[in-house]
Amino acid sequence: MQMINNTAATAITWHDAYAQLRQFISLTPSINIRRDTVVIPSEVKEEFYRFFDAARIAFVTEYCPAATECGLELSRQYKALRTKLIEETGLGPIEILGDLGWFLEDPIDGLGRLIFNLLFKLLADQMETAEYEQAASTTINSAYTAMFRDGYQRWVALGIIQQLLPDKSYRFPAMDAIHDVMIGEGHERPGQHVDNVPGAIEVGGLSFEQHPVISFIVPRIALHSRRTSAFVSLHTDFREAEWTARERSLDMGWLDIAALKAEYGLYKVRPDLLKKVWYELDPILPDLALYAAGDINNLALVADFKNMLRPEISLAIMESPDWNEKVKPEDLKRRLLTLRPRQGAFIVCRQEITASAITAYGNEDGLKLIHAGYDEKALEAIVNLISPLSNED
Repeated sequence: MQMINNTAATAITWHDAYAQLRQFISLTPSINIRRDTVVIPSEVKEEFYRFFDAARIAFVTEYCPAATECGLELSRQYKALRTKLIEETGLGPIEILGDLGWFLEDPIDGLGRLIFNLLFKLLADQMETAEYEQAASTTINSAYTAMFRDGYQRWVALGIIQQLLPDKSYRFPAMDAIHDVMIGEGHERPGQHVDNVPGAIEVGGLSFEQHPVISFIVPRIALHSRRTSAFVSLHTDFREAEWTARERSLDMGWLDIAALKAEYGLYKVRPDLLKKVWYELDPILPDLALYAAGDINNLALVADFKNMLRPEISLAIMESPDWNEKVKPEDLKRRLLTLRPRQGAFIVCRQEITASAITAYGNEDGLKLIHAGYDEKALEAIVNLISPLSNED
């Protein structure tokens, strides 16, 4: 798939851009786009995609204006912070793949990629124009909401990493469903397989990537911090592990996953199975957790099937200006405090903190509000609480 060249796009409506695309196809009989056939000869391919991409740009710009405003600002800020971090530390590349990676590079291109196939279906007369507009609009707007949220979380994570002044980075090569296709396929009950937790490997860059089906939950980011003289790890997008660790660090604090699920009622009763079916922990976990230790291998395990590491700090990251109207205080406090973070929890906000938010959360012991916007120095208060010894009992 080609990357959309937004710099070449002009202020043109979606309907005009689509009409130009249709006209080009009608004047180029060698192009054949049908339900089961797509023929675009090489000699006209570049010109075809110029019109095709212009139609995608115009549609995203017209039907998701937030992408050209807040989305582009997030992209600029993320890329500027990424460049700054690499230049200051020498750690790179910084890897975010897939749809979110494309979105952070260029929100209009990232969203436009999601309607690539839909536009071909429209050209093949498999949809009416109104049907396409409804489907494509739903696709890009729902994706924008999710990717803007995830993108701002990645900006906050990079901001914290930058404030930590890292000089080394590590990864823990846990087995996942790519390297062992039997993981998660039912040949073993979850937790039945017992194995060793992988040790740390020093690497040059930083990667947020982690397969959702994985043996052990290991940190997405692990590094040595010159600022705190500690090894620090970050984890986000929590999943549940498939395996049980043969050994866990006795120096660290652990929480029993089954006990957490029981405490917060994360199950439903299945009379047909005569048992409870447990839900995942996601509803009671933070957006981002930070861990610290004096030994990098004490950070190897975030969670196995039975136990979860107690963090130093839990974060909820709020990109929306009206987050306090959408989230119940008791639900948010539960997400932040369930794992009993040793140094407390933070709500990091992109927009100014409202008086109602201060009323709801300002007096909660161990919970602080930060208006970060796109100022990574505002995250210094989080980093200042990290100690190399506080999480090692």
